[in-house]
Amino acid sequence: MTSQKKYKIQFAKLDKGMAYSKAYLSLGNPAMKILTYILFHQRWENVSRNQSKPKWICTNKDDLKLLYAAFRESPFKMQNKSITRGIDELLAKGFIKVKEQGGKSKGHASVYKIVDDYKGWEKGSVPMSTRRPFRKRGFCA
Repeated sequence: MTSQKKYKIQFAKLDKGMAYSKAYLSLGNPAMKILTYILFHQRWENVSRNQSKPKWICTNKDDLKLLYAAFRESPFKMQNKSITRGIDELLAKGFIKVKEQGGKSKGHASVYKIVDDYKGWEKGSVPMSTRRPFRKRGFCA
């Protein structure tokens, strides 16, 4: 008898509706790389007791951290300006939303959540969501 190893399934779920949407087809290169990163880093778990009919749910849909260090390394090798531009484009076109704004202290990263507002995006429309502007601190405020 051979022992069966349980492998963790890793895949990126790209809906047909997302792939053919106007927002997805108009994404630039940095935003496309970041969206691919997001789709590959979703955690999917089977919640069905019946193994013949699996039911997959995303367990980290509301808890995504996009760290700049991950995009500066291989295979992406992006600069900070490109990463910021890509995240802003994904926010504007309705693929992600800011759940918690980062930058309060060192190591405090922004937390994003995946949304499907991209379905209502049209060319020339107002951005779906944006980051909050940073407040000035110190005696210059």
